[in-house]
Amino acid sequence: MEGTALSIFRAFNPSLVASGVAVLVFAALACLLARSTPRGQKLLNRLEESQKILPRAALVLALVYIAVYSWLSIHRYDKLMTWSWDLGIFESLLANALQGRLFVDYRGAFDHFDPAVFLYLPFYAAWRDPRMLLAVQAAVLALAAWPLYLLAREVSGVKSLGAVAAIAYLLHPMLGAANLHDFHAVSLTPLFFFSALLFAERRRWRLYWVFVVLLFGVKETEAVLVFAMGLYLLSQKRYLHGALSAVLALGWVAGSLWLVIPWMMGEEYRHFRFFGGVAETAQWVLQPEGSMAAVILRRIAQSAAVLFFALAPAAFLPARRWRALLFIFMPVIGIYLLSNNWPLRTVSGHYGLPVTAATMGAMALALRGIRGGARRWRTLPLFVLLTALLSSLLYSYPAHRRWAHPSVLFKMADAPKLLSMPIPVDAERRAFYRLTPHERFFHAAKEAVPPGARVAAQRNLAAFFAVGYELCDLGPDARADYYLFDLADGYGTNTEGLRRFIAALEADREMVRFLTLTENDATTFVFFARGAAWVDFCARAESNAAKGDPYSRAVAHSAEKTLGLADPGAEVMHPDEH
Repeated sequence: MEGTALSIFRAFNPSLVASGVAVLVFAALACLLARSTPRGQKLLNRLEESQKILPRAALVLALVYIAVYSWLSIHRYDKLMTWSWDLGIFESLLANALQGRLFVDYRGAFDHFDPAVFLYLPFYAAWRDPRMLLAVQAAVLALAAWPLYLLAREVSGVKSLGAVAAIAYLLHPMLGAANLHDFHAVSLTPLFFFSALLFAERRRWRLYWVFVVLLFGVKETEAVLVFAMGLYLLSQKRYLHGALSAVLALGWVAGSLWLVIPWMMGEEYRHFRFFGGVAETAQWVLQPEGSMAAVILRRIAQSAAVLFFALAPAAFLPARRWRALLFIFMPVIGIYLLSNNWPLRTVSGHYGLPVTAATMGAMALALRGIRGGARRWRTLPLFVLLTALLSSLLYSYPAHRRWAHPSVLFKMADAPKLLSMPIPVDAERRAFYRLTPHERFFHAAKEAVPPGARVAAQRNLAAFFAVGYELCDLGPDARADYYLFDLADGYGTNTEGLRRFIAALEADREMVRFLTLTENDATTFVFFARGAAWVDFCARAESNAAKGDPYSRAVAHSAEKTLGLADPGAEVMHPDEH
């Protein structure tokens, strides 16, 4: 019983909740102090009376957001922290679309209905590079702050509160987490959702329906946001558009999941298990480890922590108006909390984007009824700004780690960070800002792989071969020219399954291990080639080495040593020697 109680307590994520409560208390005390001191009164007067300070601050933050998250995303790409799932999938999807093959990625038929992702095609056509996708994604997410600003300003009637909502959105930890989780079509979700809410508020219904259609096209699951808007409009007595939104959302989901996607893929929608609903949740409850009551309590505790993680950075403002909370926020996050898939249930990575959009949309709508100049609301901008800023410092995604789930596994050791930029207070964080010899070695090795070759690579390596090569999933049926493995710790890929697969390649007479790198007495990179394909690799490696790059020389030397072509007494030049 004691162990069960402890597991339930841990599921509640006490470090997250305790630190979040401390943030809210600190922000409240700061506001009380501001109201009771001359300097504080002056600050409150400036925030209240100035029509330019906060809007300009929001604009500057948006530009800083684009710069920071573009750099972080590209830097993580260079540090081998992106995957063929999902960056490689979308990169190959867009590359195929430019050749007239829609909804086809390197695996075959695409497994989602995301037609809106093709809005990125003009950018990708101009620069066919995954780094372009990462940078434009950051810009699109930042751009969504504009319709949110307009929505909050119109709902509240206070220009500064519109800017406060935009700032809180840009600082929300789940937005940054989604931004750093490779590239996804759902990066368009906040922009379309906030725009739809804005035009519904203005009763410009034609534009509302334009953005509803665009939101449908982002992903089949984004219909839950349209359904939530329908419920909210019904509660506002806008019956026609509310009912149409709710009904069309349900019809879109049904049509996408049971007709469109099976037709595109030639098989049943493979992600049904993620949104199994009550039936699968009941099955999960009936097959627990331990008592049913304990499992249910752990699930409730974890869900409460996730709710706290979503609402606390928004200063719990979405809860100010029950319609906004009940009809906009709860249907969206409820679908995720009911999921049997752990990343969905904890709104991790890009799965948190619809929840972020719902949270901030509900926040903007909850500002209705606030009176500009009223004494009771004077400290509200300061309270929200302090809460959002401190939440970013504590909870924004730790960019120096490949995997992190702050909503359920919050670690104080990851703080402080501002917009996910790790403040370099220790050696690990300082190391994040520079490429290691290990990573530089791979970039040099990648340049030696002949263009057009069929490549099967570990996921953190495969994204580099989505375009310009014939990329295939790593598996026994790949029939690739090259098999590339990175056995270094840190990517969640150093598993027994991989080792068994490598052993199978070793036993295959058709395969040649042509490059092995050992660093600090541990094997890190292992590359295989089919037949004589290694000859082309080695020729390109030698050519690159002749240009003087030390890592290219290390690649060529390591290949010669592995193949037994080098002088037995020669030292293999390892990258960590530079």
